[in-house]
Amino acid sequence: MHNAEPKSVDAIVEPSNKTTLQVVPTPELRKDLAALNMNTLGGAENALTEDKVNRLVMKFLAREPEWVDRAIDRDAALQTLVADYGKDAAYQELFLYQGLHAIALHQEAHKFYTTAQTLKTEGARDDAATHLWNARALSQNARRLTGIEIHPGATIGKNFFIDHGMGVVIGETVRIGDDCFLYHNVTLGATGHDKDIAKNDDGTLRRHPKLGNRVVIATGSKILGGATIDDDVHIGANVLVTGKVHIGAGAKIRDGAIIDRDIPAGATVVGNYPALPKVTKFDKTHPENNLTGAPIIVANDEPLTQVVGNSVQLMEQVKYSLGRLIG
Repeated sequence: MHNAEPKSVDAIVEPSNKTTLQVVPTPELRKDLAALNMNTLGGAENALTEDKVNRLVMKFLAREPEWVDRAIDRDAALQTLVADYGKDAAYQELFLYQGLHAIALHQEAHKFYTTAQTLKTEGARDDAATHLWNARALSQNARRLTGIEIHPGATIGKNFFIDHGMGVVIGETVRIGDDCFLYHNVTLGATGHDKDIAKNDDGTLRRHPKLGNRVVIATGSKILGGATIDDDVHIGANVLVTGKVHIGAGAKIRDGAIIDRDIPAGATVVGNYPALPKVTKFDKTHPENNLTGAPIIVANDEPLTQVVGNSVQLMEQVKYSLGRLIG
């Protein structure tokens, strides 16, 4: 237990015994909540009072008791706290994380949203509209408190973790599997084009991305459109993925890559195009293979030595084009 009131902008957690955690909001959090509630959306039902934040966080952790330990396993800063100060210090730190608050509040907003969809199907449009308003009001109040915007329609699996969190945007039809990890300034959004809308297995339409399990997306990356990203994909910083593309399981997308076509499982993307697990060459019969078009890359049977993304591709393009000019 702390001897003095900690100076923090968020809630802390104090272990009241070995298995139970108690959220203890600091004076700064109480002040922030009071200011927020002066201008809250949706009336008293959606006001983020100290008690409500506390209750929803604990409710979330009761549903996902493994979330704390999984977070520590994946966060180097938390692991350092465990090593230096013990596990209780990491627990306390976690309750400062805006990502935890955002996820807990989203689960409550998502309940309003799913109820609204059910009521709409049953023809109770007025009641449906009320629940939808409550869902949107709660999610927007959560955004104002945390800096993280999660549409209440988004479907999120277990052990979802957002590190830092500021600037994260998750759209309405997003589907996220289990054990996914997002850093700050990540956008899971739409393009606004019908051609980029995907169809789910249940027949519903999805204009936003679908993430499998254990997907990691680093800071600043934008996944726009109905992309399908399979299990164990790692997307680096400042990557742009657009359209209804498919990224296969285990693919690694390096920092700054631009993806607008399917990426096979296990591929590594460097620059704008994929460097497959084996040395790559162009499909010279494909009409897009020219100096101005985006090349289609296929694998051959030679072992991988070194592939340096665009440089290798450009050399292949030049060799092919010179060969055509010479004869």
